[in-house]
Amino acid sequence: MPETIVILDPMSPQGLDRLRPHMHDGFVLETAASRSEADQIDAMRRADYVITGDMAVTDEMMRAGAETGLKGVHKWGVGYDNIDTVAARELGIRVMRTTGSNARAVAETAVAMILALQRSIVAGHEGMLRGEWLKGSTGPRTFLLTGKTVGLIGLGFIGKNVAH
Repeated sequence: MPETIVILDPMSPQGLDRLRPHMHDGFVLETAASRSEADQIDAMRRADYVITGDMAVTDEMMRAGAETGLKGVHKWGVGYDNIDTVAARELGIRVMRTTGSNARAVAETAVAMILALQRSIVAGHEGMLRGEWLKGSTGPRTFLLTGKTVGLIGLGFIGKNVAH
């Protein structure tokens, strides 16, 4: 009998169709009908596993899923602050996450922010939007990154990507 994976963040049929080719045999993919509490609880009751991105998974939702054999909640991302891990532990429901999945994007954003700060890009852009050329006022606080040392505190998934 196939196991059901339900994505709690409502998806279009086209979005589900893009994911289905990546699934192993023996799994069925569905989505919650809406973000309403009733539809979320219904989704939990239909699922062997749920995937959440932004939708909170509350104690009540965990208990509804546990009634019908929910085995796991997966966070589509890295944090799990929107998942009631206390209820999951109590009910024996495994909580999983996609560790490191956004590390490259966050690292690239960190490098972009370093460059933006060093080059006064935001101030210059805001001036241009007002029709001002701020070379005189931004120049003294604009620096080259060349020759500078960037310090990284920690070499987890993000830190390693910044270093790379």
